[in-house]
Order: sequence, then structure tokens, then C-alpha cells
Amino acid sequence: MDHETANSKGEMYPQSMPSLDALRQVFRIMRGGEPVVDISPRLRKLSRQLDNDVSRQIARIHKLVGSNVRDPDPRTGTQLAFTLYKLAVSSVSPSSSFFGDQNLLLSLQAILTWYVDNYFPDKPGRPGNWWFWEIGIPTHIFNILLLLPVSPARDEIVRQAVSAFQQVVPDPRRIKAGAIVSTGANRAWSAGVAFKAAVLAEDLLRIEDARSAFLECLAFSEAGDGFRRDGSFVQHRNHPYTGGYGVGLLQQAGELAHWLKSSPWRLTDEAHDHLRIVIERGYAPLMHDGAMMDMVRGREISRHDFTDFDAGRVVALAVLLASDVFGANDRTYLRCMAAKWIGDAGRSFFRNDNMATRLGLSFGQAQLAEQALLDHGSSTEPDRLRHVQFAEMDRVVHISSEFCLGLAMHSARIARYESINNENLHGWFAADGATYLYPKKGPGRSGFWPTIDPYRIPGVTVSRRPRADGERFAERSSRWVGGSTLNPDGVAGTRIAGSDGPAGLKSWFFFGDEILCIGSDISDESGHPVETTVENRMLTKDWVPRVRTAASGDGCVDEHATEFDPGEWFHIEGIGGYRLHVEGTAGPRARPRLSITQRRGSWKQINRLLPYSGRDLSRRYVTAWFEHGIAPRNAGYGYVILPGRSPSETAAYANAPNVAVVRRDRFAHAVVHQGRGILAANVWNVPSWRGTLPIGPISLEQPASFILRHDGSQLELGVSDPTRMSRTAIALTIHSPHVTAACRDDQIEVEHLPGEITLRFHLQESRGQTLQTRLSCERDAWERTIQTTERRG
Repeated sequence: MDHETANSKGEMYPQSMPSLDALRQVFRIMRGGEPVVDISPRLRKLSRQLDNDVSRQIARIHKLVGSNVRDPDPRTGTQLAFTLYKLAVSSVSPSSSFFGDQNLLLSLQAILTWYVDNYFPDKPGRPGNWWFWEIGIPTHIFNILLLLPVSPARDEIVRQAVSAFQQVVPDPRRIKAGAIVSTGANRAWSAGVAFKAAVLAEDLLRIEDARSAFLECLAFSEAGDGFRRDGSFVQHRNHPYTGGYGVGLLQQAGELAHWLKSSPWRLTDEAHDHLRIVIERGYAPLMHDGAMMDMVRGREISRHDFTDFDAGRVVALAVLLASDVFGANDRTYLRCMAAKWIGDAGRSFFRNDNMATRLGLSFGQAQLAEQALLDHGSSTEPDRLRHVQFAEMDRVVHISSEFCLGLAMHSARIARYESINNENLHGWFAADGATYLYPKKGPGRSGFWPTIDPYRIPGVTVSRRPRADGERFAERSSRWVGGSTLNPDGVAGTRIAGSDGPAGLKSWFFFGDEILCIGSDISDESGHPVETTVENRMLTKDWVPRVRTAASGDGCVDEHATEFDPGEWFHIEGIGGYRLHVEGTAGPRARPRLSITQRRGSWKQINRLLPYSGRDLSRRYVTAWFEHGIAPRNAGYGYVILPGRSPSETAAYANAPNVAVVRRDRFAHAVVHQGRGILAANVWNVPSWRGTLPIGPISLEQPASFILRHDGSQLELGVSDPTRMSRTAIALTIHSPHVTAACRDDQIEVEHLPGEITLRFHLQESRGQTLQTRLSCERDAWERTIQTTERRG
């Protein structure tokens, strides 16, 4: 029977029930996989593991049928629903010994009838977290019903389940029994569940309504939850969540894009374009060695059953599914990207344990991943050297072929960290200028968050004042947070506000494989010791690196070394070197310390929501930090991170560094890199009595961040307004008769005066992004300009 309905633009088009039959068949293949003649050893092993798991679960679940559940717990109900889903997947997997098993299908029907009577939400206001009632439980049950063959018994379960769901969630745009409008990942989940319910009910109008609701969450936004144009993803109004809620949204988007690609409900071209953009801009820079970086995972870092590699696996599978809707070039690009992540994750990607099965790694998805490795696993990875600034969520990623370094900050726009539902209780400083260094094929990170000293996250400057669980989690602070980019280099900075700890100024200068970190004007009145952590590297039973320092000479530090002064540098095997102290960092000289210590902790200490029956964990850490003492005034520090350098290279760099601090005070942090021809600065304030602030041959009239680089024939200049408060153009003057404008830009005014050039950057609508331009100036003329400036003082 043909039907006619309206799409999201109000256009009428015919649809027919065969379209829904085709959707159900595609869904079964997505989950169960395609029939294959010759299955690989890896997939054969996975298939056996999945079958064994099904066998164990059948006996356990049969005991539940007929029992009466009082006050059903939604979390338990969701876990049980997922177990039933695994049984249903095995019934449609050609590789499974349960494929088409009639006894299993009859058992599933009986169990589902009991389940819907006892657990399925049939009215609003059930106790517990709304998410399980409106998203978790219905998602798994509707997945099962889409997999089961049509029969009178199955159809009756569909009728009951869909009717109950639509009473609780009548509108895919609203959650919590219709009380509030859903946004971000919650919208994607809610719309996805509503779409499946409508397909099961063969309700064409509701199908289109759910599809339209989902499309809305792929649009770019400038405030609230969702994607930003720079690739950032924000949830709960002001929390960076690409690796948490954003993973859930991408999973929904990849599934729907693939599932609907040949149907009348295919996602729009605009939605596909946005999906490709956010994968490339938003997700790809945050993936390293097949894992999602912790600095965008929010409170999920405190969950023992969902790791950074689990999040990365979901992203890789979602990208593979989504790739099918694009043209040949984009499709190949995305599949190569996903294949690399899968290859980087190694055997763990295909493992079958509680974490893997909770994610829904069905045989069909494993088959898809295996094929991507066969087709693209040997593809050469392009040069990854680049600098990515996520201005909309106060995150920075500096990427090379040998390492990846993330920087997490917070501001008046982005919250410090999230701690709700008794999760992430010790995330106090995870975004206080924290640096996360990931070496290529680095050591494992299992057990990191429950065992690390939460006051010693690398990069942060804190007082040791005791904090309460979840203290000040939603706090926002300074407006001066951000930086500027001139790929592959960049600069970032933050003003730490001092509301519950030190006040001060912190900057990071990213020059290839050299990351200069400096701080100034650090003051504190808490009455507790103040420290800046340089590194806090967790060791594992399989990775006990040699540690060398300037003080230890050619010898290694004893693996049980207590606190001592490492001298001018130290080196961790497999990670790289660290140059302590930098010329030009005036003020009280911070005291460097290094230790190798054993720490114990438990997941229960940082997450009281999730049941955890495991033992306390024990890990050893190599920790380096600067001591600023109690009640410091205008203290500072400076160090350089040198990923991948050898001990001898680190020692040589310590004797002859490439970087020098030009200015480090309450007005600006400015640095030069002679080898790369770079001058970069964060300008915090401009003295009112002077009207401009000189930095080498440059002067500025307003707070800003800039990076200037000579490439041999031209000057490249990038400028941003991290405060986002400038009401007029930011004026930057280069005092040299040799510099002229090389290109035109409507956002940049150029004024030539005798002996100088002034550029006015209109950044009022830039949202913290960098505006770049090129200037003409021969290298020898530029070097004369620099020398003249130096002679003038």
C-alpha cells in the first residue's frame, strides 16, 4: 500500500511499506553482518566468544521469566535489555551457531513479553535517572524488535512497547516526560529512539518527525549544546564533551546516515556536509592511537567500564558507517582515517569483554572494521604536524607524527569540569591549564584517574588546599583564555583567576616538537604550598622507563628515588626530555623537584555512581614539579617539553635552547624562536599611561594574542582576541620601513606611515578564532629590523 507524506520542507512524496521492509533488512545486516564463505581467524574467534556469551546468558535470563519485579531499577533494566539485545543479534548473525535458531527466537519473545510488563516505561515519573527510562531501555528493546522476524507475537510486543514509549515520550524534541526541550546528544538519542519506534509502528508521519528532530542536532550553533563551526562540541551548556556526549551523538549520526542512505528518509545533503566537517575538524584531531583524548570526555574519565579506547572504538565505527554516504574521495579519506584508528587500537578493538559488549560491538560492526583494515590498513598516513585551536571549548591540540599534546583550560564561557550524579569527584584541576602528552604508541593508561595525585595534573598551578568531592565543578573564570594559530605553530594562554587558589598568568608556545610553558605573577593567600606540575607520568608493569636528569649525569635515577632536585633537565625514556628553567623568566626562581612514588586509589573514590567491586589499584609515577612555597607573590616558572628527544639531545638543548623569553610580566608573555623565525605573544593588558605595549618591533593597543613567522620571503601573521570583548579593531603596528601588505582582507585595515605599518584586525565577530594575513618583507631586511629593535632596548 502506498502512502503520501510531507518531508521536513513540506514537500509531498510517496512512500510504501516495502521501504520499511528494506530498512529492517539493512538494520539486520548492520548488526549481524553479511554471510561470508571464508571468515578470518580474528572474526572466527570473536564469533565463538559471542556465542559462548549467549549460551551463558540464556540460562540466566530464563530464570527471570514469570518473576515479579518490584520497584524496577532503571540501570539494571538497561543492562538486562542490552543482554537481550545480544541474544537477538546472534539470531541474525550468519556466523553465529544461533543464526535463525527458532528456540532462541521463541525464548526471546517470551522474555520480551515479561520484560515489557515489568521494565518498559509505561508512564511518566518513574523513579531513577530519566535517561534509562526514555533512552537506554527503549533503545535496546526497539533494536531487538527490529531484528526479530515479523510474527503475531512479535507484533503484539511492538504494539505494547511503542504505545507505552509514545505515552512517555510523545515528542522526540522533548525529554523528562516532555518537561524540557532536548539538546545536543540527548536530542540525538531521543530522536533516534523515536525513529525506531515509528519504523516498528509503520507510522510514516512520526518517522518524518523524528528524522527532522534529529537533523536539527546536526546544525551548527553559537550557544548552548551542540556543534560549533570550529569543530567543538558542548553539552550541558558549557562543558567540552566531544569524547563523551559527542561520541553518543556521532554514533547516532553514523548509524542513521548509513541506515537511511537508500531510503526515502535519507539525511539531507546539508546534514551530510556538517557530519563530514565535524568528523574532520572536531573528532579526528582528538583521536590518538585509536583512543579519544581524556580532556574532552568530561565526567566519563571517572567510569571504570568505559575507557578512552572504548570511546575511540565507537568513533571509528561511526565514521565507517557514515563514510558510505559520501563521494569516492571523501569516502576513501574517512575509511582510511577509521582504519588507522582501528589498527592503532590493535587487538583490543576486537575484544569481547564487558566493556566491549556494553558498547554493542556486534559481529556486523566487527566485520565492517575488519574490512576497513583489509582495504585501507596499509595506507600511508599524511603528515600530521598541525596545531588545532578549539576556541569554542577552550581546548588546544598540537599534533605531530610522533606525539600529540592536548591543553585543557576553562574560562568565563567554559566550565572548569563536570561532577554530577556522584561522578568525577576529583576532577578539580583537569582543565586548569592541564597538558596531556601522548607519545606515539605510548604506554597504557589503565588506572590513571583513580591513582594519580589530582593536585598534580601536568601543566597546572595549584595550592595544596584540601578540596571536597566535586567542589566548584561548574565554576567559570577569566575572559582572557585562548590563543592564536599559524599552522603548524601556535600560542595559547589563560589568566587563572584565583577564586579558590593561586592567581596568575600562564602561556604555552607550540613550536614543532618544542613546547615552551611559562607562568608569571603567581600569587596565593590560601596558606598552603603552591606548585606547578611539569610531568606526572604513570608507569605500568610492562613499562618501567629509565629516568635521567642533569643531576644524575650518565646514570639513571633509582626507580625508588624520593624527592630531589633534578637540575636543569630530566628525561623519561619513551616520552622525551624536559628543559627546566628558561632565560628571561624573571621573578623568584621556582625550585624544581622530581620523585618516583607509588600511589594507591580506587574507582570508588572518584565515582560513587557506578558499582565497582574491584580491588584498590596501585601505580607508580614519575613526577616533576616546581615549588613556589606558601603565600608566593609574583612567582613564575618556565620549562620546555621536548617530546621524543633523547637524553643527549635534551642535555644539548638545555645548554643551547632555541627559544628565549622576550617579555614575561603582568602585561605580556612574549617569546622568540630563532630557528623557526617566530615572534609570538599573549598580551594581557596595555598600560593606560602609555596607550601601546611594545614587543620587539611590534606594538599593540589592546589585549590580544599573536604569532608572527618569517617563512623566508614573507611574514605570516595571526592575531586573535581571546577575551572576545574588543568593541573596536585591534591595532598592531610593525615598526619597520621594509614591511608592506601582501594581500587584502575585508576584516583587516592597513595603514602605511613613515617607517611603520599598522594593521587593524576586526575580530568582534571572530569568536576567539585567529585572523591571518601575509606581509612582504625580505629576510635580511627583517633581521635588520630585529637588530635595530634590540639596540633600542
